[in-house]
Amino acid sequence: MTLSFLEGRTLTTPPKHAKAFTNPLTEAKAKVVKALQVQRGNAQMLLDGQSLPATDGKKSVSTWFYQEMDGSFGTVIRYGQVAIPLDDTHTSVLIGTLPELMTFYDEVATAIGKGEMDSQIRTLHQSRSAALTGKTRTTREAA
Repeated sequence: MTLSFLEGRTLTTPPKHAKAFTNPLTEAKAKVVKALQVQRGNAQMLLDGQSLPATDGKKSVSTWFYQEMDGSFGTVIRYGQVAIPLDDTHTSVLIGTLPELMTFYDEVATAIGKGEMDSQIRTLHQSRSAALTGKTRTTREAA
């Protein structure tokens, strides 16, 4: 049976986020900002002399930051488990002290709110979504 209102249209399966109207980019950005808050909390724990939790009861808790030989800290910013590219070749940035690292995470959250990382987050979200559904996207669809 042919339904006239479907002529020229592509049939699909609704995406996971279709249950409630949300913008996928907005959701992806919110996940990164929430994770930045967790990382800021991890840095505060170290600053307070506490140990980082090994697990949150569901999965391992990972830190995005690391300490260099000189004692300074560097970090990556992640979308899920994937480091977000900061330029054409780098995914990490050297910051300095733990308080500076915490301030940096606040600055990144503000920049995300202003849309400064929309392109990188959108690209990672689309590639991750495509990988989860087993679909690949064309360049036109990813744009």
